[in-house]
Amino acid sequence: MALNWSIKECNNWETLKEKGEWHKTEYMIFATMSIDMSEITEENAIEFYARLKVVSAAYDGAWYTEGIGWEDPTYEDVIKRIGLNTNASSRNTFRQWFKRIAMVHVKTCSENKLLAAYYSAKAEVENLTERVSA
Repeated sequence: MALNWSIKECNNWETLKEKGEWHKTEYMIFATMSIDMSEITEENAIEFYARLKVVSAAYDGAWYTEGIGWEDPTYEDVIKRIGLNTNASSRNTFRQWFKRIAMVHVKTCSENKLLAAYYSAKAEVENLTERVSA
């Protein structure tokens, strides 16, 4: 089955297709399959970001930028793409998803490293939220 996607519901979706942003948008489109989440909403943006960080940790980076090297997605990258949706679907719980990811990457990455990436991403967003609220 083909992966169908849309960014038409994102604010300023046209800018997400421009040269400086497209590689991030494309990464997140394809990542919906590996993180078992088919869309980015306000309600799931933190979880989407945390799972992206797990996958990024497993590969030591999400995308390569000339002159910079391997980069990871930021929470801001995810927030810009609220409204992105795909037909990637899964009924996996977090535990089922994480078990699959850990099994696939067991030779290249420890389960502790993957969990650390997940929980540090959540803590990072909590800190950002607290600073904004204060």
